Amino acid sequence: MVFLSAIFISQLVPIQELVAQTDSKDIIIRSGYSFSKYSDHFSTVFQATPNPEETHQSTFKKSSYYFTPGVGKFLGKGYYLGAQMVIGQSKINHTILNENNETILHADTDLDRIGGGVLFRKYFTLSGKLSPFAGLSTNFYREKGSTLGYSGQSVARKTNYIASEIHVGVNYMILPRLSIEAYYSPGKFYGEKNAYADEDGYDYEVDFGKRGQEFSFGINYHLVKY
Repeated sequence: MVFLSAIFISQLVPIQELVAQTDSKDIIIRSGYSFSKYSDHFSTVFQATPNPEETHQSTFKKSSYYFTPGVGKFLGKGYYLGAQMVIGQSKINHTILNENNETILHADTDLDRIGGGVLFRKYFTLSGKLSPFAGLSTNFYREKGSTLGYSGQSVARKTNYIASEIHVGVNYMILPRLSIEAYYSPGKFYGEKNAYADEDGYDYEVDFGKRGQEFSFGINYHLVKY
């Protein structure tokens, strides 16, 4: 009888931990770090004078990172809703070579990113500590900076963005109030608008795969536990 009771208790404890976490309504302070890196090499053939055709080789590289400090709340049953800031930077390098392998265009762009948005997730608890999740974030932010060309001339840039991203990842509790997470974003749906141009709306694009993907890490602190 004692042996059977021990088995029952050992099975009950994990169930209680799972229910407690999925039904949690804690207030969370969190911060994430996202980064992406993309490069491409392609050829462009066009009509030219006096030659009938010329082939240019282009190299395009872009890297970006941003932090997302914020606060949110578990709504119960694994659902989470929060608000966050977006603070980071993007760098773009674009080089074009002619048929003689001579540089005819080179531009370096440095942009600062700042803004904010909302984050919604659903956590699926596997144990008292491990929880895979899927979610969606929507952020409004501005990238502002300049492009330095081959001639040394600098051109100011300012672009407004609205972007929605999918998150797929896993969260792990390392302490009763502290957890770490890693997640992957396969792409985003976004709109952009040149802040210097006289435009009324955004130009929207879908960017999935190599160019649009991001990798992220985060840390969550349960400020108030219920």
